[in-house]
Amino acid sequence: MQGLRGIRFWVAFCLLALLHGAAAAALAHDSADPRLRLGHGLQVFEDKSAQLDWQHLPSAGAQWQTIDREIPHFGYSNSAFWLQAVVRNNAPSAADRLLEIAYPLLDDITVLLVNSGGQVVQHYHTGDGAPFRDRVVQHRLFLFPLSLQPGQDYRLLVRVESTSGLQVPLTLWEPRAFLDHDTDRQAALGFFYGALLVMVFYNLFIWLSIREKSYLYYVIFVLFFSTLLASLDGFTYQYLWPDAVWWNGRSVVVTLCLALGMSMVFSQHFLHTERYNPLMNRLLSVYVVVMALMTLGGLVFPYRIMIVITLVLSMGVSLTIITTGILNWRAGNRAARFYVLAWACLAFMVVLYDLSQLGFIPKSSLTNIGIQIGEFCEVLLLSFALADRINIARQERMDAQDKALAEERRANAEREEHLRT
Repeated sequence: MQGLRGIRFWVAFCLLALLHGAAAAALAHDSADPRLRLGHGLQVFEDKSAQLDWQHLPSAGAQWQTIDREIPHFGYSNSAFWLQAVVRNNAPSAADRLLEIAYPLLDDITVLLVNSGGQVVQHYHTGDGAPFRDRVVQHRLFLFPLSLQPGQDYRLLVRVESTSGLQVPLTLWEPRAFLDHDTDRQAALGFFYGALLVMVFYNLFIWLSIREKSYLYYVIFVLFFSTLLASLDGFTYQYLWPDAVWWNGRSVVVTLCLALGMSMVFSQHFLHTERYNPLMNRLLSVYVVVMALMTLGGLVFPYRIMIVITLVLSMGVSLTIITTGILNWRAGNRAARFYVLAWACLAFMVVLYDLSQLGFIPKSSLTNIGIQIGEFCEVLLLSFALADRINIARQERMDAQDKALAEERRANAEREEHLRT
């Protein structure tokens, strides 16, 4: 029996060793790929104390979980998360690579490249909790240059901690491939923001001509929402306030609350809710006051608390605005047609983004750019709605004039008939 137990022990030990070796092999990524996404096969460890350094991390085992999705996402958490992968350079010469973390809102990032001998050969520490000028590469996203020696295996460790939603899209780039990709990406974003500015100036000129308040509120709303999106994309921190660390940490909540509040003010004036639906008009007024208080709260209270409350409120705002548009459309306000379609497009994408941020659905490329797609459609359709409203008002004035002329002709005819009689 003793011999049988010993055999069983060694068989189990060998099986565990084979499984451990297979798991380690699954982590190895060949750096020869010019664009290597590290999401699939990445291992993650949650440090709930947020105090551990890399040398005190547990060895590979049950405490490390393997990720099998494109973008690792952990919702809102007070923990620090360690991510690790093995990167192998099979080329006969040294390889320079760029590690990209394509999420600009992470507060604290540490990147370690450890060689097979257990020595840290490269170390970086940054995040949006530090001035923009402290970044190794001056880019809106987080970029870290890595140098991989030929025939070497490296342990890549990334530690992230943030008050924002924790998502860590990791990609290892060959520098030229990154430059080509980033040029196309920046051009697409430039087209998007340029289109928003064109719509802002176009409708601003119309407001200066006709002094219709709906156009002014539309312009202010688009400006606030564009600033929000630019903050989410990292452009505002790079170009507008690179040294304002405190404000950068609160700008997302503040601009989101301002955009939501202005969207309801615009809705009240555009839909004439006081005339067509007094109950919804009062509800929108309450939401405006709430958003004003949330804006002030965003400057005082912790970011994580305020952003979660604001994301939940934004879902309610979207539902209220769309419901108001439908009710006013049914009440005879034809101008609400394009309005309902515009807000439905944006609301769908906003809800999709909010659910991904709160961790209810997985992060993906679609959820990351969903708000941009929804906002572009919404801005375009709202511009059509404003033009349609002006056309409807013009047509109503013409119909009223025609009716007045018809009444005048009828009155004249009756007067002439009376005189003849």
